[in-house]
Amino acid sequence: MIADGDVECVVLAARGLPPAEGVYIEEDYVMNLLETVLDYMLQTKVVVKALEYFKRNRWDEIRNLDDLEGVLDGFPNDQAGNTALALHLWGYKLWTRAEQLRGLTRFFRTIAVTDQERLRRWAETSSFRTDFEGKVKGLGPAVYQWLVMRQGVDTV
Repeated sequence: MIADGDVECVVLAARGLPPAEGVYIEEDYVMNLLETVLDYMLQTKVVVKALEYFKRNRWDEIRNLDDLEGVLDGFPNDQAGNTALALHLWGYKLWTRAEQLRGLTRFFRTIAVTDQERLRRWAETSSFRTDFEGKVKGLGPAVYQWLVMRQGVDTV
């Protein structure tokens, strides 16, 4: 169990670290949704190839939440359908990630986070425990932190 004092020590130590290098801000709403479900516990090479596949093959077709929901609706929400959806989107059989993408889009639709500007505002004011925990099966605190960091939110 991590005590509050331990958290304070880590926060104080982290303040002395130099800022992160590299660009990780994502300004495209659809790419944020895809990265949220893909970019955890997968090899970086797989994530990069999957996102490149999307950009090469689906970019013009899926530019907003309505477009994405239309594509999701075209595939059954079961293992076979989600496998076909994953192949369509990313060229990989990542059916559980496709299932999570359905949950994430449904969640954001219900809270009116339907474009990049609203996602950024939500990220700036949200917290994991009150605004994300338990909302999408399989997506936990690390996924939430990476999502809000990609919106430019300082999570330390």
